[in-house]
Amino acid sequence: MRLLFITDFTEQFAYRFLRGILNYSQGTEHWVVCKMPPSYMRQLGIEGVVAWAKEWRADVVIAQFDPDDDVTLFRKNGIVALAQDYIAKFDTIPNITGDYGLTGTMAAEYFLSKGYANFGFFGYNGVCWSDERCDAFRSRIERSVPGLENFYMYDGQNIDNMWYYDQSELTSWLTSLPKPIAIMACDDNQGNILLQACELCGINVPFDVAIIGVDNDEILCNMSDPAMSTIDVDIEKGGYDTAAMVDRMVKDPTYPGEDVILKPLNVIERVSSSVFATNDKSVL
Repeated sequence: MRLLFITDFTEQFAYRFLRGILNYSQGTEHWVVCKMPPSYMRQLGIEGVVAWAKEWRADVVIAQFDPDDDVTLFRKNGIVALAQDYIAKFDTIPNITGDYGLTGTMAAEYFLSKGYANFGFFGYNGVCWSDERCDAFRSRIERSVPGLENFYMYDGQNIDNMWYYDQSELTSWLTSLPKPIAIMACDDNQGNILLQACELCGINVPFDVAIIGVDNDEILCNMSDPAMSTIDVDIEKGGYDTAAMVDRMVKDPTYPGEDVILKPLNVIERVSSSVFATNDKSVL
């Protein structure tokens, strides 16, 4: 099986997902993987990617497609295509997506159990996985805190530049928040950015601001200062299930496939959220 994988390889998600595919392939047939950065896909355009995939003899393409990409071109050219959630889900090909509602709920229940009265969310506006996590996070808190007014959102990030943030705007938002406050970041990358911004403006984490991310990117989480709490997701199983479905789709062109939903597993607590809501800094 020949896989063209177009995603952000600076994050551990891609490698955990590929490990799941590897686990499946070890019991079936050998898979060959070609890694292409999304920037090169945008340079080629969707027609160029289809042509490249045909020349490379790809059986399947998994990519972070843009919403206006004509992804039906792949199947028309005998190639199976799956969309890794990037901005929006597709209805013409299967999506590799997640139970974002459960993830947001899990983060809310974790912070509620620690006694917080102020809550925030840091993510992207108009991006399905960030919006759905935020909506569930807020909804779960509102069920426990009727009439909740102390919810603060920052969604000015640009999804096309995941590593970049407006330092002055973000630090102004952080300093304006009531303390202590619990903030869910839409993923570990954004959680790491929050931690950097807190350090820049002298905000104490976790006493003033508690932070939790998503995905359990172990290198990123443990190299953060302080180490960042996160929600682990069963990414390896998602890779395994995707490989099994792709195998069937390649062998049976009439089978359209279905969405692969990655499930959150549990909260992994590290220093960034290791306290209960209190003004007493001697309590840890």
